[in-house]
Amino acid sequence: MKKKIFLDVIFGSKSDYTEDIAVIIEEINQMPDVCVTIYVISCHRHPQILREFADRYPEREGRWVICCGSMAFALPGVLKACFNYLNKKIPVIGVALEGKGPADLEAAMLSISCLPGKSVIMELDADPYVGAEGLRKACIYAINNPVPEMEIKDPPPFFIALTPEKARELFLEKK
Repeated sequence: MKKKIFLDVIFGSKSDYTEDIAVIIEEINQMPDVCVTIYVISCHRHPQILREFADRYPEREGRWVICCGSMAFALPGVLKACFNYLNKKIPVIGVALEGKGPADLEAAMLSISCLPGKSVIMELDADPYVGAEGLRKACIYAINNPVPEMEIKDPPPFFIALTPEKARELFLEKK
């Protein structure tokens, strides 16, 4: 018996949930052993709600998070960072959407593809999933593939409240 797959699709804004996306989500949700749940959480407007979502999110086999949005689309990277901080090995897929035009789409694509360490899952050629069809591909990928092995690395050290002289010494003079 095939295990149930849970796809938790998070939109950065309710305006990202368009008719073409609704059709795809409804089709995917009709597949056997697949359960889709929709969320709208803006990491820019409601970071505490996103953090609470990450705190409460169950770490179980067969669960995937797919983040969809446009513009300066920080949601997948911020959510993945929250999961890592909590030592939760949960896969996050980013899907860039067009928003109000090509500039919004380009910004979203760069927001996903330029994440340090490529922590968010992208298409095989290392480009972000794009648009409604990208969402379909991301869902199909999650349904047909096991959750990848994930290593949570300790973050590099950071420094707070440095004098300009100390910042120069630490960041520039050792190169």
